[in-house]
Order: sequence, then C-alpha cells, then structure tokens
Amino acid sequence: MINNEKEVNTFNFILSNIINSFNEFNYWKKDEEKKKKFYVYKNIYKDILINIEFAKKINININNKVKMDFEYDQMETIKNIIYMFFEKECNTNFSIKKIDTMFLANFFWKKLYYVENAKIDEIKIDDLYVVHQGKDTKILNTKYYEALEKGRKIYIPSVYNTNHYGETNFERVINVLESIKKYKYPLDSQYIIVYNNENKIRDGQHRACALRYLYGNISIPIMRIYYNKARYNNFYKKI
Repeated sequence: MINNEKEVNTFNFILSNIINSFNEFNYWKKDEEKKKKFYVYKNIYKDILINIEFAKKINININNKVKMDFEYDQMETIKNIIYMFFEKECNTNFSIKKIDTMFLANFFWKKLYYVENAKIDEIKIDDLYVVHQGKDTKILNTKYYEALEKGRKIYIPSVYNTNHYGETNFERVINVLESIKKYKYPLDSQYIIVYNNENKIRDGQHRACALRYLYGNISIPIMRIYYNKARYNNFYKKI
C-alpha cells in the first residue's frame, strides 16, 4: 500500500531507473570496450541508492535492503510490466514508451502523477530555448550548436549528465546528429518535450541543435505535456 507522496516518488524513481538500466545495457552491449568497463548502473535520489549489476545475470540492489536477480531474457518482459503499470496508474493519454528513458529516470518520474494531457504541437526551432547558467538561451547560442557549427570537439559544460554510459557531451550531440540523418526525426515517436505552454526544452536539446544545424529554422513537431498538482490529489483518492 502506497501511503504518501514520498513513497509514490520512491516507487517511480526505482521503476524508472530499472527501465533505463535495461536500455543502457542494450545500447552498450555491442561495444566490447564499454562492456568490459560497465558492470554497474548507479543512480541516487536523496536516500535511495540503486545498484544494478550486469554480470552473469542482472542483480538489482536498492539500499542493501531490496535485492532481486533476473536473467537477461527477462528484461523485455519486466520493462513491459513496468510500462503497463505506469500507464494504468497515471492514466495518461499517450504511451510512456515514447518518453526517452534517460529523461524518465532522471526527471520525468517526478511528474508522472501530475500529467493530465499531452498533445503534438508545431513550433519553429528558434522559438525554443534552454536554460544555461540561469539564463534563457536560444538554440543557436548553445555550446551543442557551437560544436556542430565549428565541426570540432569543444568543451561543453553540463549540470546534468543524461548521456549514455561513457559518452561525452560532444559525442552525444554528434551521435544524435548522425541518428537524425539516418532515421529522421522523431525516432520511435520520441519528440522534443516541453511542459504546458512554455517553450523551454525539458528533453531534446541535442535533437533541437542537430535539427537547427541540418535544416535551419524549420517548424518541427514537439510534444507538449500538461500537468497540474490537482490531478495528483485525485490520484490519492484511489489509494
């Protein structure tokens, strides 16, 4: 029985990180160099420490209190069960599978029970912005765009590391650029995300920079996710 907001957030944090750890494993398992180095996925939120070790099988350890073991061929089944749980409990009108798992595990898990609606919108890339060093910053003025424009590696500072394991900020934006060239945008219906009626990018800065570099100031589809705290209170009526 979940009794309060802290327990809901703890539960969402753990499940979201399990999904992301499985995706990370699938992403790097073909890279022998990374495979040799990467054995433990770690993430921490307040007093919750998650260790997921990929050895002969998957060992999940949460604060040395909850321990679970899984075989590799169970990953997809476990992921789908978690997604089904999220979509049933959150009652969203879109599939949470469309949310990038790194964004889900690092940020969006906090919003899951606040979401009330989502829609696809069209917007010019130059109308989007990110926050850098406390200031609203247009895509053209970001370090990610500068790296693409100069065509060489530059130092790109970042408060949050939401890259794949072992991937630098520069490598991330180059990999996203190549992905868009090959697979177009959006890949797997994973749109750039903004909240409510803001134009601040919550997920997808790399994609926005790559699209701006490749195609100029075009109109692109994005996902607007609407949420409010009143919906969270409605959730508690079910508990």
